[in-house]
Amino acid sequence: MSEDTSVVPKVFIESQVSLIYLDNKETEQFTICFPGQSDPDKGNISFLSPVGRQYRGNY
Repeated sequence: MSEDTSVVPKVFIESQVSLIYLDNKETEQFTICFPGQSDPDKGNISFLSPVGRQYRGNY
């Protein structure tokens, strides 16, 4: 039985999340934040960004 990797749990502002790339198993750590605090180079992504919206369950 394979693990379902399509399920994305909902998260909230200040949640720390991990993104796992299925092709090479590398991971990235992010903190979901407000748009004014967004700094992808420091691992902060806005809840309004495409990735932030996916984590929040708003497609």
